Amino acid sequence: MTAIVLGAKVITFFLTFGSLLGHVQPATLFNVAESHASYTPYLLMTLPFCLASFGYHGNVPSLMKYYGKDPRTIVKCLIYGTLLALALYSVWLLGTMGNIPRPEFIGIAQKGGNIDVLVQALSGVLNSRSLDLLLVVFSNFAVASSFLGVTLGLFDYLADLFGFDDSAMGRFKTALLTFLPPMIGGLL
Repeated sequence: MTAIVLGAKVITFFLTFGSLLGHVQPATLFNVAESHASYTPYLLMTLPFCLASFGYHGNVPSLMKYYGKDPRTIVKCLIYGTLLALALYSVWLLGTMGNIPRPEFIGIAQKGGNIDVLVQALSGVLNSRSLDLLLVVFSNFAVASSFLGVTLGLFDYLADLFGFDDSAMGRFKTALLTFLPPMIGGLL
Protein backbone atom coordinates (compact mmCIF):
# COMPACT_ATOMS: atom_id res chain seq x y z
CA MET A 1 0.00 0.00 0.00
CA THR A 2 2.76 2.43 0.96
CA ALA A 3 4.65 1.71 -2.27
CA ILE A 4 1.53 2.38 -4.37
CA VAL A 5 0.76 5.68 -2.64
CA LEU A 6 4.41 6.75 -2.75
CA GLY A 7 4.68 5.82 -6.44
CA ALA A 8 1.52 7.78 -7.25
CA LYS A 9 2.89 10.73 -5.28
CA VAL A 10 6.15 10.70 -7.24
CA ILE A 11 4.34 10.50 -10.59
CA THR A 12 1.92 13.32 -9.72
CA PHE A 13 4.80 15.39 -8.28
CA PHE A 14 6.73 15.29 -11.56
CA LEU A 15 3.61 15.90 -13.66
CA THR A 16 2.54 18.81 -11.45
CA PHE A 17 5.87 20.49 -11.02
CA GLY A 18 6.92 19.81 -14.59
CA SER A 19 3.93 21.96 -15.51
CA LEU A 20 4.49 24.53 -12.75
CA LEU A 21 8.13 25.09 -13.67
CA GLY A 22 7.03 26.03 -17.17
CA HIS A 23 5.01 28.91 -15.69
CA VAL A 24 7.70 30.31 -13.34
CA GLN A 25 8.06 34.08 -13.67
CA PRO A 26 11.57 35.33 -12.80
CA ALA A 27 10.12 38.63 -11.53
CA THR A 28 7.85 36.70 -9.14
CA LEU A 29 10.58 34.25 -8.13
CA PHE A 30 13.07 36.99 -7.25
CA ASN A 31 10.37 39.32 -5.86
CA VAL A 32 11.33 42.26 -8.06
CA ALA A 33 8.20 44.19 -6.99
CA GLU A 34 9.52 44.73 -3.44
CA SER A 35 13.00 46.21 -3.46
CA HIS A 36 13.42 46.30 0.35
CA ALA A 37 11.57 43.13 1.32
CA SER A 38 12.56 41.53 4.61
CA TYR A 39 12.13 37.80 5.01
CA THR A 40 13.32 37.65 8.61
CA PRO A 41 9.79 37.42 10.09
CA TYR A 42 9.12 34.34 7.97
CA LEU A 43 12.23 32.43 9.03
CA LEU A 44 10.77 31.38 12.39
CA MET A 45 7.59 30.25 10.65
CA THR A 46 9.61 27.84 8.51
CA LEU A 47 11.33 26.16 11.46
CA PRO A 48 8.52 23.68 12.30
CA PHE A 49 8.16 22.86 8.60
CA CYS A 50 11.88 22.13 8.26
CA LEU A 51 11.93 20.01 11.41
CA ALA A 52 8.94 17.98 10.21
CA SER A 53 10.27 17.67 6.66
CA PHE A 54 13.79 16.63 7.55
CA GLY A 55 13.19 14.78 10.83
CA TYR A 56 13.68 11.16 9.87
CA HIS A 57 14.22 9.78 13.36
CA GLY A 58 10.79 8.11 13.20
CA ASN A 59 11.97 5.98 10.27
CA VAL A 60 14.99 4.49 12.03
CA PRO A 61 13.05 1.50 13.50
CA SER A 62 11.76 0.59 10.02
CA LEU A 63 15.23 0.97 8.50
CA MET A 64 16.63 -1.30 11.22
CA LYS A 65 13.92 -3.85 10.47
CA TYR A 66 14.73 -3.84 6.74
CA TYR A 67 18.53 -3.56 6.89
CA GLY A 68 19.31 -5.16 10.23
CA LYS A 69 21.57 -3.42 12.70
CA ASP A 70 23.98 -2.16 10.05
CA PRO A 71 24.67 1.47 11.01
CA ARG A 72 26.56 2.27 7.79
CA THR A 73 23.64 1.28 5.57
CA ILE A 74 21.14 3.12 7.76
CA VAL A 75 23.25 6.29 7.81
CA LYS A 76 23.62 6.13 4.01
CA CYS A 77 19.84 5.74 3.66
CA LEU A 78 19.27 8.78 5.88
CA ILE A 79 21.84 10.91 4.03
CA TYR A 80 20.61 9.98 0.54
CA GLY A 81 16.99 10.36 1.65
CA THR A 82 17.72 13.81 3.05
CA LEU A 83 19.52 14.91 -0.13
CA LEU A 84 16.66 13.61 -2.27
CA ALA A 85 14.11 15.42 -0.10
CA LEU A 86 16.19 18.61 -0.29
CA ALA A 87 16.27 18.42 -4.10
CA LEU A 88 12.51 17.83 -4.28
CA TYR A 89 11.79 20.66 -1.81
CA SER A 90 13.97 22.96 -3.91
CA VAL A 91 11.82 22.13 -6.95
CA TRP A 92 8.71 22.70 -4.78
CA LEU A 93 9.99 26.11 -3.69
CA LEU A 94 10.92 27.08 -7.24
CA GLY A 95 7.46 26.07 -8.48
CA THR A 96 5.54 27.85 -5.73
CA MET A 97 7.69 30.95 -5.22
CA GLY A 98 8.01 31.45 -8.97
CA ASN A 99 4.25 31.44 -9.49
CA ILE A 100 2.68 33.03 -6.40
CA PRO A 101 3.42 36.72 -5.74
CA ARG A 102 4.87 37.34 -2.23
CA PRO A 103 1.92 39.40 -0.93
CA GLU A 104 -0.36 36.39 -1.45
CA PHE A 105 1.72 34.37 1.03
CA ILE A 106 0.50 36.65 3.82
CA GLY A 107 -3.07 35.54 3.10
CA ILE A 108 -1.97 31.91 2.90
CA ALA A 109 -0.29 32.19 6.31
CA GLN A 110 -3.32 33.95 7.82
CA LYS A 111 -5.55 31.08 6.69
CA GLY A 112 -3.37 28.57 8.53
CA GLY A 113 -0.82 27.85 5.81
CA ASN A 114 -2.34 24.48 5.01
CA ILE A 115 -1.76 22.72 1.71
CA ASP A 116 -5.32 23.31 0.48
CA VAL A 117 -4.87 27.08 0.83
CA LEU A 118 -1.59 26.93 -1.10
CA VAL A 119 -3.23 24.82 -3.82
CA GLN A 120 -6.05 27.38 -4.09
CA ALA A 121 -3.50 30.19 -4.43
CA LEU A 122 -1.65 28.33 -7.19
CA SER A 123 -4.96 27.59 -8.92
CA GLY A 124 -5.89 31.27 -8.82
CA VAL A 125 -2.61 32.28 -10.44
CA LEU A 126 -2.38 29.62 -13.16
CA ASN A 127 -6.00 29.23 -14.35
CA SER A 128 -5.50 25.67 -15.60
CA ARG A 129 -8.11 23.03 -14.76
CA SER A 130 -5.77 20.12 -15.50
CA LEU A 131 -3.04 21.62 -13.31
CA ASP A 132 -5.62 22.25 -10.57
CA LEU A 133 -6.57 18.58 -10.66
CA LEU A 134 -2.92 17.49 -10.57
CA LEU A 135 -2.25 19.77 -7.58
CA VAL A 136 -5.20 18.34 -5.65
CA VAL A 137 -4.28 14.74 -6.48
CA PHE A 138 -0.62 15.35 -5.59
CA SER A 139 -1.47 17.04 -2.28
CA ASN A 140 -3.77 14.15 -1.31
CA PHE A 141 -1.08 11.58 -2.12
CA ALA A 142 1.49 13.68 -0.22
CA VAL A 143 -0.65 13.73 2.94
CA ALA A 144 -1.48 10.01 2.63
CA SER A 145 2.15 8.98 2.13
CA SER A 146 3.24 11.14 5.08
CA PHE A 147 0.63 9.46 7.27
CA LEU A 148 1.69 6.00 6.10
CA GLY A 149 5.38 6.78 6.62
CA VAL A 150 4.86 8.03 10.16
CA THR A 151 2.60 5.13 11.13
CA LEU A 152 5.03 2.60 9.62
CA GLY A 153 7.86 4.02 11.73
CA LEU A 154 5.68 4.05 14.85
CA PHE A 155 4.44 0.53 14.12
CA ASP A 156 7.97 -0.87 13.82
CA TYR A 157 9.13 1.09 16.89
CA LEU A 158 6.31 -0.27 19.05
CA ALA A 159 6.86 -3.83 17.78
CA ASP A 160 10.54 -3.55 18.72
CA LEU A 161 9.85 -1.82 22.06
CA PHE A 162 7.37 -4.44 23.26
CA GLY A 163 9.13 -7.39 21.62
CA PHE A 164 6.19 -8.39 19.42
CA ASP A 165 7.14 -10.89 16.74
CA ASP A 166 6.19 -10.69 13.06
CA SER A 167 3.37 -13.25 13.39
CA ALA A 168 -0.26 -12.36 12.74
CA MET A 169 -0.91 -12.02 16.49
CA GLY A 170 2.22 -9.92 17.04
CA ARG A 171 1.27 -7.58 14.20
CA PHE A 172 -2.31 -7.37 15.52
CA LYS A 173 -1.05 -6.31 18.97
CA THR A 174 1.25 -3.75 17.38
CA ALA A 175 -1.61 -2.41 15.23
CA LEU A 176 -3.77 -2.00 18.33
CA LEU A 177 -1.02 -0.06 20.10
CA THR A 178 -0.37 2.05 17.01
CA PHE A 179 -3.91 2.97 16.02
CA LEU A 180 -6.16 2.57 19.08
CA PRO A 181 -4.82 5.46 21.25
CA PRO A 182 -5.06 8.09 18.46
CA MET A 183 -8.50 6.79 17.51
CA ILE A 184 -9.71 7.09 21.11
CA GLY A 185 -8.13 10.55 21.38
CA GLY A 186 -9.86 11.60 18.16
CA LEU A 187 -13.23 10.39 19.41
CA LEU A 188 -12.93 12.23 22.72
